[in-house]
Amino acid sequence: MAVSGRDLWVGGGVIDKARRLREAAARWNGSAWRLFRVPAAPSKAPCMLRSIVPLKPGLLGLSGCFRGLLQATWRLWRLSDGSWTSLAVPRLAGASAHLVDMAAAGQAGSAWAVGYAGRTAVIALYWPVPLG
Repeated sequence: MAVSGRDLWVGGGVIDKARRLREAAARWNGSAWRLFRVPAAPSKAPCMLRSIVPLKPGLLGLSGCFRGLLQATWRLWRLSDGSWTSLAVPRLAGASAHLVDMAAAGQAGSAWAVGYAGRTAVIALYWPVPLG
């Protein structure tokens, strides 16, 4: 995600000391890269930061930990002042939402997300991200 020519973010993963793929984001400031590792609990499944959306300040990140082709655990994160915070994934009609991708919405701090809840229905969400 490019914020400007000197502010570029990419999401993905890095290999930890136990040789597991863990969530991380990297930022290009015009002259150097800086890595921001997500302090997630270790998972036996490989995990990657799939989507990132700009916030003021920082960013919103959606990560997935994949145990198989159709089995994944989704986690939502907020990066602010160099520190990650875990956010609750929205609940819909009693079922946990499984978000699979995100994009920035019109105003800063809001995002569109697509995914599913329960056994049916692909969903699209728009919600304000808590900044406090």
